Amino acid sequence: RDMVTLDLWLTLIVDAPATSTLSVKRDVLRIEQMTAAMDAAGHPVTEEQIRGAFAVARADTDHAHRNGVDRTFELWIRQVVDHMHPQLFDQLPDEDADRIIAAADEPFIQSPPTVHEYALDLLKHLNSEGLKVALISNTGFTSAKMYRRWFTELGWLEYFDVTTFSNEACVAKPTGSIFQMTLDELQREPADAIHVGDQLHSDVMGANRVGMSTV
Repeated sequence: RDMVTLDLWLTLIVDAPATSTLSVKRDVLRIEQMTAAMDAAGHPVTEEQIRGAFAVARADTDHAHRNGVDRTFELWIRQVVDHMHPQLFDQLPDEDADRIIAAADEPFIQSPPTVHEYALDLLKHLNSEGLKVALISNTGFTSAKMYRRWFTELGWLEYFDVTTFSNEACVAKPTGSIFQMTLDELQREPADAIHVGDQLHSDVMGANRVGMSTV
């Protein structure tokens, strides 16, 4: 084997996605900044309305992931806005829509999760061994662009040959296609790769579906 694919949350990141102190702070920032962005767009909402809209979207995201599908980050934020003001998002000027999307996305950088202390050393080691290294991650309310920006700040991005995010690929683990598209991008066969992750359902079952070995 000459390729390793890695999960992100609870593999390279040690925080639980939805229960850590940093995640709670991130949600608070997201709600505050979304409230301000909606107000600036001339469509004021309460923080409670935004919190409820995100709760609905989060439940839909979890359901989608369990069934191996996803939508783009922008479409998830559109759902949040339209839950509060039906069909509003399409009517917003681009500047207002972009401001609202950024308000949902930027809190990830403002309150990033905690990374495993050996994550960077691991990536450097895999690279020094001449292995192809890819990331395959299901995502929530953070764009692939923001993840890559954070990876650059951490010094991680240069060690990944491919980064595959569910809300960019519009498929999610455990669907085999998210693994296969990553393999295809690096012109590798399933037998050439091993996937490392923390979830039996999404990581182990998903990678096994296409014939990859798993840890």
